[in-house]
Amino acid sequence: MEVKNKGGRPPEKRSRLRIKVISTRLTLLEYLTIKREAENCNLSLSDYLYQLLKQGQIVPRISPEEMDILRKLSGQSNNLNQLTKLANTGGILFIVPELLELKKIIIHLINHLSDDWKNNKG
Repeated sequence: MEVKNKGGRPPEKRSRLRIKVISTRLTLLEYLTIKREAENCNLSLSDYLYQLLKQGQIVPRISPEEMDILRKLSGQSNNLNQLTKLANTGGILFIVPELLELKKIIIHLINHLSDDWKNNKG
């Protein structure tokens, strides 16, 4: 009986596969510098160099810390939705303190994320 693999990612089309290799020689210092820059961008050395060659610039991946902040911001939308329901039932004045606190939290998260991007991405 033949077992078919039903799970997993479908294979890439042959035209999209990267099968050609370009090699170059670097000094140890050049290699370590490029490798460190790739790690700082959360990219593999191959992906880092591919972006540099193809686009002329590097677009770093989102770090786990930045992803955590984005998740927290997303969670605040749920809080805002709940406050909107309360405003519809109890009146807008009823939720003003909660809205002001939510505003502070959101501004803090956005500023933290903005500072991370400015400091880490140039």
